[in-house]
Amino acid sequence: DIQMPVMSGIDVLKRLPQKPMCIFITANPEYAVKAYELDVIDYLVKPVSFERFKKSVEKAGEYYHYKIKDSKAIADKRYLMVKADYKIALIDTADISFIEGCGEYVKIVTAVKTILALDSLTNYIETVLPDGFIRIHKSFIVPLAKISAFTSTSVTLKNKMEFTIGRTYKEEVMNALKKGQ
Repeated sequence: DIQMPVMSGIDVLKRLPQKPMCIFITANPEYAVKAYELDVIDYLVKPVSFERFKKSVEKAGEYYHYKIKDSKAIADKRYLMVKADYKIALIDTADISFIEGCGEYVKIVTAVKTILALDSLTNYIETVLPDGFIRIHKSFIVPLAKISAFTSTSVTLKNKMEFTIGRTYKEEVMNALKKGQ
């Protein structure tokens, strides 16, 4: 619910380090936009019919199924599933040029399109990528196979884009790049 005695449901969700799937059921329609910014599955305004509630739970089940379970391609980490533009986007990890963290959003760039997903590098994206991707900066993850050159402070991709290596990631990146030689 939105209104609770100590803090609002929105505040509770904001404070959680890993966001659970969430359906808000509230008498306050004015917080819907704010709730969707927190990646909620659905926002129901009281009174809620059983049919509407059931539809919301089914929507959550479908989202769980697509994001977490059953798909062999997802289990093999060949595809990345993200919530973008009110849909679930399926991205072939081989097509990814780089991934950029932009606050509460993640920009996934491929050769043909850019997808802006409501997610974070740490909470989801970094944990589901297959081997062969490396975080080079607090805001960037790149596929090792697409790196064409590197120095001690930067990497250049085959598409000529250059990224700075963050100090925190330098040792790990250098080790990974030297192993690949």
